[in-house]
Amino acid sequence: MSRPRSARNRDLPSNLYRRRDGRFYFRDPRNGRTFALGRDAASARLQALEVNVALAAHSGRERLLDRVHGCGSRTLRAWLVRYQELTAADPGLTPTTRVQYRSLCRQLNESLGDFTLTQLQPAHIAAALGAWKAAGRWSRAAALLAHLRRVCAAAIGEGWLPVGRNPTEGLRVKNPGVRRQRLTLGDFHQLYDAATAVEPWVQRWLELAVLTTLRIGDLLGLCWSCDDQGSGFVEGHELRVRTAKRGVPIAIPLALTLPPAGPWSVGSVLAAVRSDGIVAPRIIRRQREWPNAPAGSGISPRAADAVFAGLVAAAGIVIEPARTRPTPHELRSLGLRLHHVCHGRDFARHLGAHQSQQAADVYQDPRGSGWVVIPLPPRPQTACVAAAAAAAAGPRRGG
Repeated sequence: MSRPRSARNRDLPSNLYRRRDGRFYFRDPRNGRTFALGRDAASARLQALEVNVALAAHSGRERLLDRVHGCGSRTLRAWLVRYQELTAADPGLTPTTRVQYRSLCRQLNESLGDFTLTQLQPAHIAAALGAWKAAGRWSRAAALLAHLRRVCAAAIGEGWLPVGRNPTEGLRVKNPGVRRQRLTLGDFHQLYDAATAVEPWVQRWLELAVLTTLRIGDLLGLCWSCDDQGSGFVEGHELRVRTAKRGVPIAIPLALTLPPAGPWSVGSVLAAVRSDGIVAPRIIRRQREWPNAPAGSGISPRAADAVFAGLVAAAGIVIEPARTRPTPHELRSLGLRLHHVCHGRDFARHLGAHQSQQAADVYQDPRGSGWVVIPLPPRPQTACVAAAAAAAAGPRRGG
């Protein structure tokens, strides 16, 4: 309990004090810092009241004014419940996006949920994001800010926030960039050799990863038949995939090759998988019995990432200073770079399905029901193969 104010200061606003010589000063209740205000009593009172009102607005506590206007219960926590109901009814969101939104809402609840929406200030948001940035989680901080911006925009549309009162305006998270180390072609061959000591599915996975450049979730979800409800299936002379990121339907020819990586084609890899004699719906599947996974069961992205980390260590790949170990996503990056040099920029952009948003709008509109067939490029000349190998084996670039 604070000490009672002296008779000299009893009639002054909170945090305003008068010295014995008649000069006034203001003490910040948050840190005890003092600010001189001179001898003008009226000016000192006015300034102290102004600061006290601003501090109360930033405190996050429920104000009588909000209760009078019926906004006292409109906390961020309450709005997030309503927001998740709205997103659950949005047919334009994929199940993966809904899962990501739930995770982001949960973390926003933990750090900012008790604030009334009308009292939420940029300073509060910056402080919450600062904890993630201090831990090196810059990407997560950027994702939380982007999601909070969507959440507050929706609150304005529903009348929970006044128009033009989005507290995220002006806030930015400067991402220092991807610190993950790139894979060179030499690194890939080292990984491929190290995979001989693991189950055969690992080499098949590496082959398909650089050939098709599919993301890990799409690749591990491939099935033999469209009846198996996977991310893709084999149809005639094509591997048909509906990408999870934007729902882009693409058809990759089974005859597609990538000579710098190896002598395989998509069709020859699938034939090698079939030759193991295991009947299972998934193309990438286990060939051995595991304690919690029978032979023929699918591989989860988390399990594949753990296997990949073991391959990086077994291959003796040296991680450069200020870089993190490559992840399975770098197989996609390497494949796109090799396809770019071997088959051209347009082919690599269409195969990657995300290199150019303008091209995606023209060629990969997911609203249609047709499949975007990736044309089989001509077999690259020897000079192109050599150039691709040289480009992939060159000095690594950041990001």
